[in-house]
Parts: sequence; structure tokens; C-alpha cells
Amino acid sequence: MNERNNGRLKGRVIMLGVTASIAAYKAADLCSRLIKEGADVRVLMTPNATRLIGPVTFEGLTHRPTAVDIFAPNDTWEALLDKVADPADLYIIAPCTADCLARIAAGMANDFVSAAALAAVCPILIAPAMATPMWLNIRTQRNAHTLKSDGIHFVGPDEGRLATGRIGPGRMSQPEVIVEEAVRILLVKSDFAGKKVLVTAGPTQEALDPVRMLTNRSTGRMGIAVAEAAAARGADVTLVLGPTHLPDPAGVDTIRVTTAEQMRNAAFAAFDSADIVIAAAAVSDYRPADVSTQKVKKEEGPANLRLERTPDILKEMGSRRKSEQVLVGFAAETENLAGHAAAKLAAKNLDAVVANDITLPGAGFAVETNAAMWVTAAGAEDLGSMSKRKMADAILDRIQALKA
Repeated sequence: MNERNNGRLKGRVIMLGVTASIAAYKAADLCSRLIKEGADVRVLMTPNATRLIGPVTFEGLTHRPTAVDIFAPNDTWEALLDKVADPADLYIIAPCTADCLARIAAGMANDFVSAAALAAVCPILIAPAMATPMWLNIRTQRNAHTLKSDGIHFVGPDEGRLATGRIGPGRMSQPEVIVEEAVRILLVKSDFAGKKVLVTAGPTQEALDPVRMLTNRSTGRMGIAVAEAAAARGADVTLVLGPTHLPDPAGVDTIRVTTAEQMRNAAFAAFDSADIVIAAAAVSDYRPADVSTQKVKKEEGPANLRLERTPDILKEMGSRRKSEQVLVGFAAETENLAGHAAAKLAAKNLDAVVANDITLPGAGFAVETNAAMWVTAAGAEDLGSMSKRKMADAILDRIQALKA
């Protein structure tokens, strides 16, 4: 049986741009996986990428010519680009180097890969691959933020061992992960159209003095993923986001806050009009009772720090909610996951709790993946382990079921 006749991407045309990263060899696996999902794949390469993997590899997989030389004599590059780009449903650039990322952000078009990014009228998905210092460089981060603000999708980069021998962020996401993201983009639902969704995410910070503070390890990544997923499914999303290095998600009204009190005020400004509230923030439970205007100097002997409770935002939401509102909380636990989540569900008048064991590898704070349990009055469901973006859609699917 011809694999192209089956699969989730049957009938879809996907452009695949390949740039000169050592991860270029993974693009062949990605191309093969897309074809197995039924996609019609057209490959574009930068000239330097051909020094790492040959165009003939992709021609063998796709049974189509690979576009490399914009000055090829057999056709004008504009005509060839039109043939490749016009019918495309999605353009994936994997791997995407720091150089290519910068050129796309600047609107340059000096090879097929960057020209197609400028000419494409379909969604674009970028899978960055580069050395850790290059990815963390402020200019690369600015370029990525610009492209995300333009509505371009990103997957990765992952953290791991790189070709340089260093361990850190910069590794291209695995081909199977990129395929799943492509499927998500192309098969996106619009089941939240017309709904107002309020999401809280990230940590809060409570000052002790101008130097020190009380906070936690949350980065807001899970809540941001939920906000992105809800917006992609048609919702009007407000995100109240605590301090984080992560950029504001595209298509979402993001309100940045610092303290628990600020988060409460911003959240309740949008609460009454929200149809669905998803409280993913890791709000500080306590704050210093006395905040010094000057740096507190260390002294001999033990120090005493007097704390007071911060507002319990989720409990207040539970007491103020309208009957038609859906209210979902999160619980980061280290033991008795289902038990603690069920207790939170009852105590705060919630419809559901997303509980995760932060002691598990690949779950919790500052990682791209999560493992969680969905807890309602009807019981607990193990959602398994997956990317936080995929987990976000799993959560939204279950919220839809609550409303049915």
C-alpha cells in the first residue's frame, strides 16, 4: 500500500527548508516521516546545506527536484519559487541556523530558503539548531521574538549534548516532535471561537529588600503553552504572566506582573467576563511582612524573617465564580498527587485540577515537557508525558468535555 494514501497529512503540501547546520542529516528523517503521514513534500536547501547532506537524498525521498540554486538555467527562480510556495499548506525550516533566523527576521531573500519564508502565504514552522551561546545571544533571542510576534511557529530548540560537546539549549527537536507540531498546526481546531479565556502563569516575586526576594522555580512555560493553544483554537485570550525570560505569546493579550497582589488585581480585572479560567501560575504563598527600602546587611547569628500570607487568588475565584464559568487550577506536588489535587478541587470550588509530580524527570519547572494528572470530581486520569504544548491541547480537550 502506498503510504502517501494514508496518514494525518494526506493531501497536504509541505515545503521543507534545510540550512547548513550539522543537524541537517535529521532533515532526511523528517522528510521521510512527513511523507509517511501522507504529505507531498517539496525541499529547498541553502547552498551550504548541500555540503552537509546531498540534494539527491531528498530527491530520492520526494521524487521531486530539490531547489538549491536560484540562478539555475532551467527556470527562473521566481517561477520555481511560485511552483514550490504557492500551493503549500505549511513551510517547515529544519534545521534553521542562527544566520537563517536573522535573515528571515530582517526580511532578506538571498536564497531559496529565506525567499520562500518571505513569499509564503502559509503558516511557517521553524526548528532552530545552533550552538548554545548563539541561541542565548540577545540578538538571536530578539530575532526569535520578532518572528514569534509575526505569528511564526517555533518548535525547540531542545536542551542536550550538542556537536560542540557542550550541554545546553540549541539542539534541533527530534523529527517526530516536529511532525507532531506540523500536524497540530495543520489540523488546528476552532472549538474555542467566541470564548474568552483567562490564563495565569509564571511565578510571582515578593521583595525582602531591593536585592532579595521570595519566589519559586516556575518559568510560566506551561501556562504560556495553554494560552497559545487556546488562542490557536479561536479563543480571545488574556494571559496574566509573572516574571519570566520567555517572550509574550503571539495572538494573546499578555499582562506582565511581579507580585501576587499585582497578579490578583490583573486577573480579577478580566475574571468576570471570562468563560474559562485556567490558573497555571505558581503564586507565592507568603511575602515578607516588612520590606526594607535599603539592602539588609548580614549580621552574626541566625536571622528571623517574619512572613504573611499573600492573597489566595484561586480560592477567591472559586468563591466569586459564576455558575457557567469553567475554573481549572494547577497543583505542583511531590507526593500523593491525586489526593492533594482532589483536596484542592474541593477546597477551592474548582471544576478540575491539573496535577504534576515535579520530582519526575521531564516534568515540572524549566523543562519543555510535562507529565500530569487530570483530576475532577469524577476521578483522576493520567495524561502521561508529552511536550507542554501538546499537554495544553490535551487540557483544552478535557475542558471542552466538561462543558459538553
